Amino acid sequence: MSRKVLSTVALMLGILSTIPACAADVKAAEKPEVVYAGIDYSPVYDYEYYISRHPRLKEKYGSNTKKALRHYVLYGYPKGEKGSWSATSAAFAKVRKERIARFLKKTKTGKLTSQIIVVCDHELSLWNRKADGSWKRKLRAYCGYGKNGMSENHVEGDKTTPIGSFPIMHAFGNAENPGTQMQWRDITPYSYWSEERDTYNTWVESREWMSGEHLADYPMYAYAMAVGYNVDPIVYNKGSAIFVHCKSEDRWYTGGCVSLRTNVMMKLLRFCKDGTYIIMVKRDSDVKKY
Repeated sequence: MSRKVLSTVALMLGILSTIPACAADVKAAEKPEVVYAGIDYSPVYDYEYYISRHPRLKEKYGSNTKKALRHYVLYGYPKGEKGSWSATSAAFAKVRKERIARFLKKTKTGKLTSQIIVVCDHELSLWNRKADGSWKRKLRAYCGYGKNGMSENHVEGDKTTPIGSFPIMHAFGNAENPGTQMQWRDITPYSYWSEERDTYNTWVESREWMSGEHLADYPMYAYAMAVGYNVDPIVYNKGSAIFVHCKSEDRWYTGGCVSLRTNVMMKLLRFCKDGTYIIMVKRDSDVKKY
């Protein structure tokens, strides 16, 4: 075989050998974006699926998968839109965990404490800050809240759970201390959470009847935490007796508190210590506001 033919064959083999690598590079370059702000949305988001359900986004963004993902994260995800055929409730829970962990690093509350309870709609979770500043979830459970939802403008009697960040003042109960590291107060026959003007939104021991909650009358206060809502300063009629407590036998909703199954409430108390805060929000993205 001539030298010229050999050179031609060698050249062709060299070109052919690069084709798979080039194809792989093109394929990698065309792989749709699934990570936004450091969070992996692949459990709940698939570009082709989402675009097929929202053709107008294809017209708006063309083949820009990064902008399509951004649209989903900022507008689709908060509304609970299904972004993938495989987006189950477990998949959303996985993404929510990653989002909350990242958001807690940005919160003012996170600078005040190393332990935060997060109530995000019907999910309560307990988080501990690690030495490197990241947050690790310790507990997660279903919870109930106010019969009329959650509100940033809670007032006495509106049956909403207040939105915001608040300190946990202490634990208390009709039952014995389950082993919490938090300050614990035993309920006595004379314990009231007052609605009187002079002692509004405080624990009072009184042998005479007074307006408010006679704590011994409430079985769901077997184990409870007092949330520091409307305490500094106390504003009359702005709301009182906001607790995390055991679930009622016949319902999840409350008059404004957060409810948990009794065994979960006991576990939460054992995991918590003085200085714990609670953040209560409707959406996980709201965590970073506090």
